[in-house]
Amino acid sequence: MSTLFVDTINEKTSGNGIYIPGHVVQVINTVKTDVFSTTSTSFVDVTGLSATITPSSTSSKILVLVNGFISNDAANNYCFVKILRGTTEIDENVQVEANAFANSGKNFLNVIYDSPSTTSATTYKVQIRAELSSNPSRINGGAGAGTTNYTPNTNITLMEIGG
Repeated sequence: MSTLFVDTINEKTSGNGIYIPGHVVQVINTVKTDVFSTTSTSFVDVTGLSATITPSSTSSKILVLVNGFISNDAANNYCFVKILRGTTEIDENVQVEANAFANSGKNFLNVIYDSPSTTSATTYKVQIRAELSSNPSRINGGAGAGTTNYTPNTNITLMEIGG
């Protein structure tokens, strides 16, 4: 076995970048800092919680990480979170018991290893829905009437992994 030692790797053609299979090629991150609330029992887009990436190869994989805070107003009630690539569900209907700790909400993390098989700009987004129309589901807000009493951040991070 041989060992290659280098101090610098330069791209051969300007603008092509360095592409190493199995390594992170690029990272895109969107941070949502404000509160989003819905009483819809059908999935709706969370405003400001999407990210677009343009893969450099059709064999690349996209590691999608969504972490944040979700809440509602009723004990033992669920919020539902879904992740989409464009209009395609890539993470189905994850239910979060958002009020397991009486009016406090819950942190959540979704991790998806996706194969978009494209070099076109690709948008990933988050949708949520409420279990009951009488009980709003929120991203980043605290439970109860004071929906701005606790506003953590929710992030969507996309990492292109060279294929």
